[in-house]
Amino acid sequence: MKKDITKAKHKGVFRALRLFFRRLKGHWGILLLLLIATSLAYLNYKPGTFLIGWDSLHPEFNPVLDLKRGLFSVWQEYRGTGLLAGMAHASDLPRVLLVYLFSVLQVPPNLIRYLTTFLPLLLGPIGVYLFIHKQVFGKDQDTRTIETVSFLGGLFYLLNLGTMQTFFVPFESFTWFYGLFPFLIYFTTKYLSRPSIGSLIKLTFVSLISAPAFYVETIFVVFILCLLPFFLKLRPSISALFAITAPQLFWLLPVIFFVFTNGQVATNNHINNISSPETYERNLEFANPKNLIQLKGFLFKYLDLGNDNKYELLLSTWITHLNNPVIYLLGFFFFLIILSGIYFGLKNKLKWSPSLFGTTLICSFFLLGGGLLLNSSFPLLGELFRSPFTKFSIPLMFCFSIFFAIGTVFLLDLFTFLHSRLTYNLTLFTVFVSLFVYMSPAFSGNLIDPKMRVSIPDEYFELFNYMQTQDPASRIANLPQYVFWGWQYYNWGYRGSGFLWYGLPQPILDRAFDVWEKSSERYYEEISTAIYNNDKEKFEETINKYAINWLLIDKHIIAPESRSDLGLEKIQNFLADNPKFILDKSFNDQIFLYKVNLTTPHQ
Repeated sequence: MKKDITKAKHKGVFRALRLFFRRLKGHWGILLLLLIATSLAYLNYKPGTFLIGWDSLHPEFNPVLDLKRGLFSVWQEYRGTGLLAGMAHASDLPRVLLVYLFSVLQVPPNLIRYLTTFLPLLLGPIGVYLFIHKQVFGKDQDTRTIETVSFLGGLFYLLNLGTMQTFFVPFESFTWFYGLFPFLIYFTTKYLSRPSIGSLIKLTFVSLISAPAFYVETIFVVFILCLLPFFLKLRPSISALFAITAPQLFWLLPVIFFVFTNGQVATNNHINNISSPETYERNLEFANPKNLIQLKGFLFKYLDLGNDNKYELLLSTWITHLNNPVIYLLGFFFFLIILSGIYFGLKNKLKWSPSLFGTTLICSFFLLGGGLLLNSSFPLLGELFRSPFTKFSIPLMFCFSIFFAIGTVFLLDLFTFLHSRLTYNLTLFTVFVSLFVYMSPAFSGNLIDPKMRVSIPDEYFELFNYMQTQDPASRIANLPQYVFWGWQYYNWGYRGSGFLWYGLPQPILDRAFDVWEKSSERYYEEISTAIYNNDKEKFEETINKYAINWLLIDKHIIAPESRSDLGLEKIQNFLADNPKFILDKSFNDQIFLYKVNLTTPHQ
């Protein structure tokens, strides 16, 4: 009797295993996409380094602190003189929770951002695969072909120039939008096809975990715009829109409050008044059909500081690669497949093809310069869409990927007259290999800019640890602040808008916050004037006025091409033998922390 029970249990286990492997065999495309994406991630990882630079977010420096700041994000006390949240800081909470989990599991801090950046790289192609496999083709289609073209659609989403530009200088909002946009579309269309409570709950959950994609809140506007062509029926569309929007209210309401109470700050500050037109002009330079076809954006002409402290083209490796005539023509070959997919999908009335085509038109409108109409009529909206490529390229990539998969079916149909299995396999193999050849620099470590993979000197972590023991209500001024743009360069390789506040519990008067609060901008104007006029009295007056308790002087900061005066010599003269400024601690003779004896005590 016992043997019979044991056999029955074993039969149940074996039956479950057989079922699992049968289903696994039916989705080999997912496994292969995961394998390729994981390999790509590994080849763009450098052991012992941090993935840091440009506008990167770093809660891994102090996950608990960042969780608290995210939960109470309406007022950002730690940013400059304090400011209303102009960006959707709270939206990053799901990702910060993941970072916190990694820290609890004792994952090394330098590895955490690699993981949270590569995770959406893996997810995005799978989302595309599922959408094609489950939502585009009907059951009357050949199973093998559906599986294969779903895989190729996911592979195109992974291996295209738009993906490279999203990850080359990765910013969490864009990388997570890349990873979760396909899932948002998949679960939205799944609900719209067959409305049910279960599918509505799934859509709500996916929307919630997608919140980090909307750290740049205008991406949520872009997402809704791209979703409109899918809303064909009123009642389920309203339910779907509610399921998508409701989970975002925890960050959306503070942003709406900021827009109505303090929105003019973002449009009127000096940095944006100068940089916004320049940024939009950079995008307009690439606003033509030729670049749209290839998914090329302004980064292809962007200059960045090289290792020799000289400016060079950011994407020089890719530019050289694409100058090869064969590679260049491959980009247009892929677009021909996409065009055939649009034709084939619309002619055969494949499910969601009209909606995808509508989203393609919306994205193309903005990427071809349509935002100029908004700039002239609605300045605030113009400011929101000043860099359309970073926002609309991802939905366009998604649509191109779907039409690429459909176009591959059309390509296969062209050879059906040969009735040859060899021709079928050869066609698929050619498309598969062409994608790898076209994007080959990504597999040699150029999916992510090598300059984003750097080692952070130990003295910064020593500083973070030391400041944990100091009054968190005191205020820090970091120097030098020699540059108007709030974009710093360091001799150990970092370049970007800053990172210190992720490890410091104290508020810090950094240039990165000027665009969101007028008083932060005024502080820079006053302290800069005092330093470069060599006005010691004005310098001390400014320190007192802004209730500064600490001066943080970082000698790692450099001036690009050594063109600018950092003002360090003048600052040192102000501090020398001055009882108002006492050297409290030095970190490796590179970072100096001075305690300020305020005339007016900090409140």
